[in-house]
Amino acid sequence: MSYWPGYSDISARSRATYLEWLASGRSDPSYDPGYMFLYFYGLERRFFVDQTNADAQDIIAEVRRLISLYPENHSVKRYLGEFLDIATLAETESDALEPTFERQGWELPFSLKYAIGARLDKGETLSADWVLSWLMCHPESHLRTPATRCRNEFLALFKIRFDDRFPNGLKVSKPRKHLKATYRAASSEFEGTINPTADGKPVPDISGLRKPVEIAQEVADEVIDDLDKLSRYLGRNPEGKGSIEAHALLPLDLWSLFPSTEMEALKEWAGGIMQSGGLIPLADVIEKLEGQRSTKIGKRQLTGAADALARLGFGLAPDPRFALRSPKPEEPVVLFELGEQIEKLEDVSASYQTALMELALASFVAHADGRIADAERKALEAQIASAAVLSEQERRRLQANMAWFLAVPPDMTLLRRKLKDVGVEDQKAMRAALVSAAHADGVNRPGFTGEFVVQ
Repeated sequence: MSYWPGYSDISARSRATYLEWLASGRSDPSYDPGYMFLYFYGLERRFFVDQTNADAQDIIAEVRRLISLYPENHSVKRYLGEFLDIATLAETESDALEPTFERQGWELPFSLKYAIGARLDKGETLSADWVLSWLMCHPESHLRTPATRCRNEFLALFKIRFDDRFPNGLKVSKPRKHLKATYRAASSEFEGTINPTADGKPVPDISGLRKPVEIAQEVADEVIDDLDKLSRYLGRNPEGKGSIEAHALLPLDLWSLFPSTEMEALKEWAGGIMQSGGLIPLADVIEKLEGQRSTKIGKRQLTGAADALARLGFGLAPDPRFALRSPKPEEPVVLFELGEQIEKLEDVSASYQTALMELALASFVAHADGRIADAERKALEAQIASAAVLSEQERRRLQANMAWFLAVPPDMTLLRRKLKDVGVEDQKAMRAALVSAAHADGVNRPGFTGEFVVQ
Protein backbone atom coordinates (compact mmCIF):
# COMPACT_ATOMS: atom_id res chain seq x y z
CA MET A 1 0.00 0.00 0.00
CA SER A 2 1.02 3.62 -0.39
CA TYR A 3 2.32 5.70 2.51
CA TRP A 4 -1.10 7.41 2.87
CA PRO A 5 -3.52 4.61 2.00
CA GLY A 6 -7.23 5.19 1.43
CA TYR A 7 -9.76 2.36 1.56
CA SER A 8 -11.22 3.34 -1.83
CA ASP A 9 -7.76 3.33 -3.44
CA ILE A 10 -6.23 0.06 -2.21
CA SER A 11 -6.57 -3.26 -4.02
CA ALA A 12 -9.30 -5.80 -3.31
CA ARG A 13 -6.69 -8.08 -1.77
CA SER A 14 -5.55 -5.29 0.57
CA ARG A 15 -9.18 -4.59 1.53
CA ALA A 16 -9.63 -8.25 2.41
CA THR A 17 -6.45 -8.15 4.51
CA TYR A 18 -7.69 -5.04 6.29
CA LEU A 19 -10.98 -6.72 7.15
CA GLU A 20 -9.08 -9.77 8.42
CA TRP A 21 -6.94 -7.52 10.63
CA LEU A 22 -10.05 -5.85 12.05
CA ALA A 23 -11.83 -9.15 12.64
CA SER A 24 -8.79 -10.73 14.33
CA GLY A 25 -8.73 -8.13 17.10
CA ARG A 26 -6.58 -5.33 15.58
CA SER A 27 -3.59 -6.58 17.56
CA ASP A 28 -1.25 -8.37 15.17
CA PRO A 29 1.81 -6.13 14.52
CA SER A 30 3.03 -8.39 11.71
CA TYR A 31 0.48 -6.68 9.44
CA ASP A 32 1.66 -3.63 7.50
CA PRO A 33 1.21 -0.50 9.73
CA GLY A 34 -0.84 0.98 6.89
CA TYR A 35 -3.81 -1.15 7.97
CA MET A 36 -3.57 0.27 11.47
CA PHE A 37 -3.48 3.79 9.99
CA LEU A 38 -6.68 3.14 7.99
CA TYR A 39 -8.34 2.29 11.28
CA PHE A 40 -6.75 5.27 13.06
CA TYR A 41 -8.06 7.71 10.41
CA GLY A 42 -11.57 6.83 11.53
CA LEU A 43 -10.70 7.27 15.19
CA GLU A 44 -9.22 10.75 14.78
CA ARG A 45 -12.19 11.89 12.66
CA ARG A 46 -14.58 10.50 15.25
CA PHE A 47 -12.75 12.38 18.01
CA PHE A 48 -12.09 15.76 16.38
CA VAL A 49 -14.80 16.13 13.70
CA ASP A 50 -17.76 14.25 15.18
CA GLN A 51 -16.71 15.33 18.69
CA THR A 52 -18.71 12.62 20.40
CA ASN A 53 -17.79 12.98 24.04
CA ALA A 54 -19.50 9.70 24.87
CA ASP A 55 -16.69 7.56 23.44
CA ALA A 56 -13.77 10.02 23.76
CA GLN A 57 -12.20 8.06 26.60
CA ASP A 58 -12.49 4.79 24.68
CA ILE A 59 -10.87 6.33 21.61
CA ILE A 60 -7.92 7.63 23.64
CA ALA A 61 -7.45 4.23 25.26
CA GLU A 62 -7.59 2.52 21.87
CA VAL A 63 -4.97 4.84 20.36
CA ARG A 64 -2.68 4.16 23.33
CA ARG A 65 -3.06 0.45 22.67
CA LEU A 66 -2.33 0.86 18.97
CA ILE A 67 0.86 2.87 19.54
CA SER A 68 2.15 0.11 21.81
CA LEU A 69 1.86 -2.42 18.95
CA TYR A 70 4.51 -0.61 16.88
CA PRO A 71 7.03 0.75 19.42
CA GLU A 72 9.85 1.07 16.85
CA ASN A 73 7.85 2.67 14.04
CA HIS A 74 8.64 6.39 13.84
CA SER A 75 5.54 7.27 11.83
CA VAL A 76 3.30 5.55 14.36
CA LYS A 77 4.98 7.31 17.27
CA ARG A 78 4.77 10.67 15.51
CA TYR A 79 1.17 10.70 14.29
CA LEU A 80 -0.48 8.75 17.09
CA GLY A 81 1.70 10.60 19.58
CA GLU A 82 0.53 13.98 18.28
CA PHE A 83 -3.07 12.81 18.54
CA LEU A 84 -2.62 11.68 22.15
CA ASP A 85 -0.70 14.82 23.06
CA ILE A 86 -3.75 16.96 22.32
CA ALA A 87 -6.57 14.48 22.90
CA THR A 88 -5.32 13.67 26.41
CA LEU A 89 -6.31 17.17 27.50
CA ALA A 90 -9.94 16.14 27.08
CA GLU A 91 -9.65 13.62 29.90
CA THR A 92 -7.05 15.20 32.18
CA GLU A 93 -6.97 18.35 34.29
CA SER A 94 -3.78 20.43 34.00
CA ASP A 95 -2.81 19.61 37.60
CA ALA A 96 -2.97 15.89 36.81
CA LEU A 97 -0.67 16.02 33.78
CA GLU A 98 2.76 14.50 34.33
CA PRO A 99 6.12 15.78 32.98
CA THR A 100 7.54 13.88 30.03
CA PHE A 101 11.26 13.39 29.45
CA GLU A 102 11.15 12.10 25.88
CA ARG A 103 11.48 14.45 22.93
CA GLN A 104 8.57 13.60 20.63
CA GLY A 105 9.14 15.82 17.61
CA TRP A 106 10.39 19.17 16.43
CA GLU A 107 8.15 21.15 18.76
CA LEU A 108 7.36 21.18 22.45
CA PRO A 109 4.56 18.71 23.21
CA PHE A 110 1.23 20.52 23.32
CA SER A 111 0.32 18.89 26.64
CA LEU A 112 3.60 20.17 28.15
CA LYS A 113 2.92 23.73 26.98
CA TYR A 114 -0.60 23.46 28.37
CA ALA A 115 0.48 22.08 31.76
CA ILE A 116 3.26 24.64 32.29
CA GLY A 117 1.20 27.52 30.92
CA ALA A 118 -1.68 26.70 33.27
CA ARG A 119 0.71 26.70 36.23
CA LEU A 120 2.19 30.05 35.25
CA ASP A 121 -1.30 31.51 34.89
CA LYS A 122 -1.97 30.55 38.51
CA GLY A 123 1.24 32.23 39.64
CA GLU A 124 2.89 28.94 40.60
CA THR A 125 6.64 28.33 40.50
CA LEU A 126 7.98 25.43 38.44
CA SER A 127 9.50 22.37 40.09
CA ALA A 128 12.66 20.64 38.87
CA ASP A 129 10.65 17.98 37.02
CA TRP A 130 8.73 20.52 34.92
CA VAL A 131 11.82 22.59 34.12
CA LEU A 132 13.77 19.47 33.12
CA SER A 133 10.83 18.26 31.02
CA TRP A 134 10.77 21.65 29.28
CA LEU A 135 14.49 21.36 28.54
CA MET A 136 14.53 17.74 27.37
CA CYS A 137 11.56 18.25 25.03
CA HIS A 138 12.83 21.55 23.65
CA PRO A 139 13.98 21.26 20.02
CA GLU A 140 17.05 23.46 20.63
CA SER A 141 18.32 21.83 23.81
CA HIS A 142 21.62 19.95 23.78
CA LEU A 143 22.41 17.17 26.23
CA ARG A 144 25.77 15.44 25.97
CA THR A 145 26.45 11.71 26.23
CA PRO A 146 26.37 11.38 30.07
CA ALA A 147 22.71 12.47 30.07
CA THR A 148 21.74 9.45 27.99
CA ARG A 149 24.35 6.90 29.09
CA CYS A 150 23.63 7.67 32.77
CA ARG A 151 19.98 8.63 32.32
CA ASN A 152 18.63 7.72 35.77
CA GLU A 153 21.57 9.35 37.50
CA PHE A 154 21.16 12.46 35.33
CA LEU A 155 17.46 12.83 36.18
CA ALA A 156 18.10 12.39 39.91
CA LEU A 157 21.11 14.72 40.08
CA PHE A 158 19.39 17.45 38.04
CA LYS A 159 16.60 17.53 40.63
CA ILE A 160 19.12 17.78 43.48
CA ARG A 161 21.14 20.55 41.85
CA PHE A 162 18.03 22.46 40.77
CA ASP A 163 16.46 22.28 44.24
CA ASP A 164 19.72 23.54 45.75
CA ARG A 165 19.63 26.53 43.42
CA PHE A 166 15.87 27.15 43.49
CA PRO A 167 14.54 25.70 46.77
CA ASN A 168 11.14 27.31 46.20
CA GLY A 169 10.95 26.48 42.51
CA LEU A 170 11.67 28.66 39.46
CA LYS A 171 9.57 31.80 39.14
CA VAL A 172 8.64 32.49 35.50
CA SER A 173 6.61 35.48 34.31
CA LYS A 174 3.66 34.36 32.23
CA PRO A 175 3.72 35.41 28.56
CA ARG A 176 0.92 37.47 27.04
CA LYS A 177 0.43 35.20 24.03
CA HIS A 178 -2.26 32.56 24.45
CA LEU A 179 -1.85 28.91 23.59
CA LYS A 180 -3.53 27.44 20.56
CA ALA A 181 -2.82 24.44 18.40
CA THR A 182 -3.65 23.26 14.93
CA TYR A 183 -4.27 19.57 14.62
CA ARG A 184 -3.44 18.20 11.17
CA ALA A 185 -5.05 14.84 10.67
CA ALA A 186 -2.79 11.90 9.84
CA SER A 187 -5.20 11.18 6.97
CA SER A 188 -4.54 14.76 5.69
CA GLU A 189 -8.32 15.13 5.18
CA PHE A 190 -9.00 17.78 7.82
CA GLU A 191 -7.40 20.11 10.35
CA GLY A 192 -8.73 22.18 13.18
CA THR A 193 -7.65 24.84 15.63
CA ILE A 194 -7.84 24.23 19.37
CA ASN A 195 -7.85 27.02 21.97
CA PRO A 196 -7.58 25.27 25.34
CA THR A 197 -8.64 26.86 28.59
CA ALA A 198 -7.87 26.20 32.25
CA ASP A 199 -10.42 27.20 34.87
CA GLY A 200 -12.31 28.87 32.06
CA LYS A 201 -9.42 31.16 31.05
CA PRO A 202 -7.02 31.08 28.07
CA VAL A 203 -3.68 29.39 28.78
CA PRO A 204 -0.41 31.36 28.32
CA ASP A 205 1.81 30.03 25.53
CA ILE A 206 5.38 29.33 26.73
CA SER A 207 6.74 28.53 23.24
CA GLY A 208 8.66 31.80 22.89
CA LEU A 209 10.25 31.89 26.37
CA ARG A 210 14.04 31.48 26.38
CA LYS A 211 15.35 32.29 29.86
CA PRO A 212 13.90 29.24 31.69
CA VAL A 213 15.39 26.92 29.07
CA GLU A 214 18.78 28.64 29.36
CA ILE A 215 18.70 28.23 33.15
CA ALA A 216 17.78 24.57 32.80
CA GLN A 217 20.61 24.08 30.29
CA GLU A 218 23.10 25.61 32.75
CA VAL A 219 22.04 23.22 35.51
CA ALA A 220 22.07 20.28 33.08
CA ASP A 221 25.60 21.14 31.92
CA GLU A 222 26.84 21.18 35.52
CA VAL A 223 25.20 17.80 36.17
CA ILE A 224 26.65 16.33 32.97
CA ASP A 225 30.13 17.50 34.01
CA ASP A 226 29.67 15.78 37.38
CA LEU A 227 28.67 12.53 35.63
CA ASP A 228 31.43 12.66 33.04
CA LYS A 229 33.80 10.26 34.85
CA LEU A 230 31.05 7.70 35.36
CA SER A 231 29.96 8.03 31.74
CA ARG A 232 33.49 7.53 30.43
CA TYR A 233 33.93 4.46 32.62
CA LEU A 234 30.67 2.94 31.36
CA GLY A 235 31.69 3.79 27.80
CA ARG A 236 34.82 1.69 28.26
CA ASN A 237 33.03 -0.96 30.36
CA PRO A 238 29.42 -1.34 29.15
CA GLU A 239 28.86 -4.20 31.62
CA GLY A 240 30.24 -2.20 34.52
CA LYS A 241 26.99 -0.57 35.66
CA GLY A 242 26.41 -1.38 39.32
CA SER A 243 30.05 -2.37 39.91
CA ILE A 244 32.17 -1.00 42.75
CA GLU A 245 34.10 1.22 40.34
CA ALA A 246 30.95 2.59 38.73
CA HIS A 247 29.34 3.32 42.10
CA ALA A 248 32.52 4.98 43.29
CA LEU A 249 32.35 7.39 40.36
CA LEU A 250 28.85 8.53 41.28
CA PRO A 251 28.70 12.09 42.64
CA LEU A 252 28.37 11.83 46.39
CA ASP A 253 24.90 13.38 46.30
CA LEU A 254 23.62 10.24 44.58
CA TRP A 255 25.08 7.63 46.91
CA SER A 256 21.98 7.37 49.08
CA LEU A 257 19.74 7.10 46.00
CA PHE A 258 21.86 4.36 44.40
CA PRO A 259 23.07 2.29 47.38
CA SER A 260 25.69 -0.43 47.02
CA THR A 261 26.30 -3.26 49.50
CA GLU A 262 29.63 -3.91 47.78
CA MET A 263 30.80 -0.41 48.62
CA GLU A 264 29.98 -0.95 52.28
CA ALA A 265 32.01 -4.15 52.22
CA LEU A 266 34.88 -2.28 50.56
CA LYS A 267 34.74 0.34 53.30
CA GLU A 268 35.07 -2.33 55.99
CA TRP A 269 37.94 -3.96 54.10
CA ALA A 270 39.85 -0.67 53.73
CA GLY A 271 39.32 0.09 57.42
CA GLY A 272 40.84 -3.28 58.34
CA ILE A 273 43.89 -2.62 56.18
CA MET A 274 44.46 0.71 57.88
CA GLN A 275 44.24 -0.84 61.32
CA SER A 276 47.05 -3.22 60.35
CA GLY A 277 49.34 -0.40 59.24
CA GLY A 278 47.93 0.69 55.87
CA LEU A 279 50.51 -1.02 53.64
CA ILE A 280 49.14 -3.52 51.11
CA PRO A 281 50.35 -4.77 47.70
CA LEU A 282 48.86 -2.78 44.85
CA ALA A 283 47.71 -5.98 43.13
CA ASP A 284 45.55 -6.79 46.19
CA VAL A 285 43.83 -3.39 45.99
CA ILE A 286 43.05 -3.75 42.28
CA GLU A 287 41.81 -7.32 42.81
CA LYS A 288 39.46 -6.13 45.55
CA LEU A 289 38.06 -3.39 43.32
CA GLU A 290 37.88 -5.23 39.99
CA GLY A 291 37.28 -8.80 41.15
CA GLN A 292 40.31 -10.20 39.34
CA ARG A 293 44.06 -10.09 39.80
CA SER A 294 46.15 -8.10 37.33
CA THR A 295 49.78 -8.70 36.41
CA LYS A 296 49.98 -5.34 34.67
CA ILE A 297 48.39 -2.27 36.24
CA GLY A 298 48.20 0.94 34.23
CA LYS A 299 47.82 4.54 35.36
CA ARG A 300 44.11 4.51 34.48
CA GLN A 301 43.47 1.54 36.79
CA LEU A 302 45.45 3.16 39.59
CA THR A 303 43.60 6.46 39.14
CA GLY A 304 40.26 4.65 39.21
CA ALA A 305 41.28 2.87 42.41
CA ALA A 306 42.28 6.15 44.06
CA ASP A 307 38.97 7.76 43.01
CA ALA A 308 36.94 4.83 44.29
CA LEU A 309 38.60 4.87 47.69
CA ALA A 310 38.45 8.68 47.94
CA ARG A 311 34.67 8.59 47.68
CA LEU A 312 34.67 6.40 50.77
CA GLY A 313 36.94 8.81 52.62
CA PHE A 314 40.12 6.74 52.11
CA GLY A 315 43.28 7.85 50.35
CA LEU A 316 45.71 5.84 48.25
CA ALA A 317 49.41 6.75 48.15
CA PRO A 318 50.95 7.29 45.75
CA ASP A 319 48.28 9.10 43.76
CA PRO A 320 49.15 8.52 40.08
CA ARG A 321 48.29 12.13 39.22
CA PHE A 322 51.34 13.39 41.13
CA ALA A 323 53.56 10.34 41.67
CA LEU A 324 57.09 10.28 40.28
CA ARG A 325 56.30 6.76 39.18
CA SER A 326 53.50 4.25 39.60
CA PRO A 327 54.10 1.32 41.95
CA LYS A 328 54.56 -2.13 40.49
CA PRO A 329 51.80 -4.70 41.17
CA GLU A 330 53.83 -6.52 43.84
CA GLU A 331 54.94 -3.30 45.56
CA PRO A 332 53.00 -1.90 48.52
CA VAL A 333 50.76 1.15 48.48
CA VAL A 334 49.41 3.02 51.49
CA LEU A 335 45.75 3.25 52.47
CA PHE A 336 44.93 6.12 54.83
CA GLU A 337 42.07 8.30 56.05
CA LEU A 338 41.43 11.45 54.05
CA GLY A 339 39.25 12.89 56.77
CA GLU A 340 36.37 13.42 54.33
CA GLN A 341 34.88 12.04 51.13
CA ILE A 342 36.64 13.56 48.12
CA GLU A 343 35.29 13.75 44.57
CA LYS A 344 38.23 15.46 42.84
CA LEU A 345 41.60 14.31 44.09
CA GLU A 346 43.31 16.33 41.38
CA ASP A 347 42.29 19.61 43.05
CA VAL A 348 45.37 20.35 45.17
CA SER A 349 47.41 23.48 45.76
CA ALA A 350 50.71 24.30 44.11
CA SER A 351 52.22 24.30 47.62
CA TYR A 352 51.20 20.66 48.01
CA GLN A 353 52.87 19.63 44.76
CA THR A 354 56.09 21.44 45.73
CA ALA A 355 56.04 19.92 49.22
CA LEU A 356 55.53 16.46 47.70
CA MET A 357 58.62 16.88 45.51
CA GLU A 358 60.68 18.10 48.47
CA LEU A 359 59.51 15.12 50.47
CA ALA A 360 60.54 12.74 47.68
CA LEU A 361 64.01 14.29 47.54
CA ALA A 362 64.47 14.18 51.30
CA SER A 363 63.28 10.57 51.41
CA PHE A 364 65.81 9.66 48.75
CA VAL A 365 68.59 11.10 50.87
CA ALA A 366 67.32 9.26 53.93
CA HIS A 367 67.60 5.99 52.00
CA ALA A 368 71.19 6.69 50.95
CA ASP A 369 72.87 4.60 53.65
CA GLY A 370 70.39 1.71 53.33
CA ARG A 371 68.49 2.37 56.54
CA ILE A 372 66.07 4.94 57.93
CA ALA A 373 67.18 6.38 61.27
CA ASP A 374 64.62 7.71 63.76
CA ALA A 375 66.14 11.15 63.41
CA GLU A 376 65.63 11.02 59.65
CA ARG A 377 62.03 9.97 60.04
CA LYS A 378 61.42 12.79 62.51
CA ALA A 379 63.07 15.25 60.14
CA LEU A 380 60.68 14.19 57.37
CA GLU A 381 57.72 14.60 59.71
CA ALA A 382 58.97 18.04 60.72
CA GLN A 383 59.30 18.92 57.03
CA ILE A 384 55.62 18.12 56.52
CA ALA A 385 54.62 20.04 59.63
CA SER A 386 56.53 23.14 58.50
CA ALA A 387 55.13 23.15 54.96
CA ALA A 388 53.18 26.37 54.47
CA VAL A 389 49.71 26.99 53.05
CA LEU A 390 48.51 23.38 53.15
CA SER A 391 45.08 22.12 54.09
CA GLU A 392 44.69 19.45 56.75
CA GLN A 393 43.73 16.96 54.04
CA GLU A 394 46.88 17.78 52.04
CA ARG A 395 49.01 17.16 55.13
CA ARG A 396 47.37 13.76 55.54
CA ARG A 397 48.25 12.99 51.93
CA LEU A 398 51.86 14.06 52.46
CA GLN A 399 52.16 11.86 55.54
CA ALA A 400 50.85 8.86 53.58
CA ASN A 401 53.26 9.60 50.73
CA MET A 402 56.11 9.77 53.26
CA ALA A 403 55.16 6.27 54.43
CA TRP A 404 55.25 5.10 50.82
CA PHE A 405 58.58 6.81 50.09
CA LEU A 406 60.10 5.10 53.10
CA ALA A 407 58.70 1.71 52.08
CA VAL A 408 59.57 2.10 48.37
CA PRO A 409 62.61 4.36 47.71
CA PRO A 410 62.19 7.07 45.07
CA ASP A 411 63.78 6.53 41.66
CA MET A 412 66.85 8.75 41.14
CA THR A 413 66.39 9.00 37.36
CA LEU A 414 62.79 10.11 37.67
CA LEU A 415 63.70 12.63 40.37
CA ARG A 416 66.27 14.24 38.10
CA ARG A 417 63.78 14.35 35.23
CA LYS A 418 61.16 16.03 37.42
CA LEU A 419 63.65 18.60 38.71
CA LYS A 420 64.22 19.91 35.19
CA ASP A 421 60.65 21.26 35.22
CA VAL A 422 60.95 22.97 38.61
CA GLY A 423 61.31 26.76 38.86
CA VAL A 424 64.35 28.52 40.32
CA GLU A 425 62.69 29.46 43.63
CA ASP A 426 61.41 25.94 44.19
CA GLN A 427 64.87 24.56 43.38
CA LYS A 428 66.33 26.62 46.24
CA ALA A 429 63.75 25.23 48.65
CA MET A 430 64.46 21.70 47.48
CA ARG A 431 68.22 22.12 47.91
CA ALA A 432 67.58 23.27 51.47
CA ALA A 433 65.38 20.23 52.07
CA LEU A 434 68.11 17.95 50.70
CA VAL A 435 70.80 19.44 52.92
CA SER A 436 68.54 19.25 55.97
CA ALA A 437 67.71 15.61 55.28
CA ALA A 438 71.37 14.73 54.70
CA HIS A 439 72.30 16.00 58.17
CA ALA A 440 69.20 14.70 59.97
CA ASP A 441 70.90 11.61 61.42
CA GLY A 442 74.09 13.47 62.33
CA VAL A 443 76.13 11.59 59.76
CA ASN A 444 77.62 13.54 56.87
CA ARG A 445 78.14 11.58 53.65
CA PRO A 446 80.82 13.54 51.75
CA GLY A 447 80.12 14.21 48.12
CA PHE A 448 76.65 12.58 48.02
CA THR A 449 74.43 15.54 48.76
CA GLY A 450 76.62 18.07 47.02
CA GLU A 451 76.72 15.99 43.86
CA PHE A 452 72.93 15.59 43.84
CA VAL A 453 72.29 19.27 44.51
CA VAL A 454 74.63 20.39 41.76
CA GLN A 455 72.99 18.04 39.26
